[in-house]
Amino acid sequence: MQRWKYIIFAVVFGLFYGIIYTGTANEMLLSDIVLKMGFSEFALCGGNASYIGKIMLCFFPSVIFQVISGIELYRHFCTGSVYYFSRCINRKKWYLKEIINLYLDSTVYFIFLSLSFITVMGISADIHHNFREAIWLYLYYIVIFSLWNYFFSLLLNLTALYFRSNGGFAISLGIQMFFISCYVFFQEKLLLIYEGNTDSVRLMKLIPFSHLILSWHSSNNEKIDNLINIYGIDFNLNSSVILLIIADVIISFAGMIIIEKTDFILTNKETGGWMYETHRRKYSQNYTKENNSR
Repeated sequence: MQRWKYIIFAVVFGLFYGIIYTGTANEMLLSDIVLKMGFSEFALCGGNASYIGKIMLCFFPSVIFQVISGIELYRHFCTGSVYYFSRCINRKKWYLKEIINLYLDSTVYFIFLSLSFITVMGISADIHHNFREAIWLYLYYIVIFSLWNYFFSLLLNLTALYFRSNGGFAISLGIQMFFISCYVFFQEKLLLIYEGNTDSVRLMKLIPFSHLILSWHSSNNEKIDNLINIYGIDFNLNSSVILLIIADVIISFAGMIIIEKTDFILTNKETGGWMYETHRRKYSQNYTKENNSR
């Protein structure tokens, strides 16, 4: 049932967003539907602040996934963690299994989210099928979004070990919101991208959220490049995939180290594990003093 919950949420949100976008166009390319899922509605302009709401609306399915998957590892460190891990012979093997399942959950979620969205859009509009280009863009969408959400879901799990689940969520979402707000903070500088300013291009690439916006990228395939690359810059889709893979590998290894060094008793912050340990030690000390005084 665990993976089914991702499928159910993905289908519901895919249908919901498909209905929202229904009627926006009578005729569409199949690739355009894929690009809509990849924030193609957002372009740098003089009123970037007005786009924040639209970005968050499109980003909401990712937030939901991160909320659902954000305690997949952490829940094992809550009530009963000592009993659970006392039976776990190889904690590294357990961790690898968990993060593989986490990435599979992320992939499955975005596959079903996108398929349900495409289905609704296909019913409501006359779709022109440019299959080859659309399939390639679809694969990039799945890979990029699954890698991104794996990273922040794992980050949420790991930070929850120290700041509880709500603290982990605040940190994870706060970082992503900061990335989005960068388009407002650096608006004047980013707008120079239309003049071919190299510093603006570099700044745009340095904002991590830009890797999710497919239409800002470029491609070695001329037909795909004509469908995206609205700024006419060198921002290859493959470079975003590679960077996200590197980021995921780094946080995965960091997580392995953290999990290896985690104290089972002290990790249960949801139910006050650290308080329990504190009181246990205080009680033990008082009990020892009483016995010694006798």
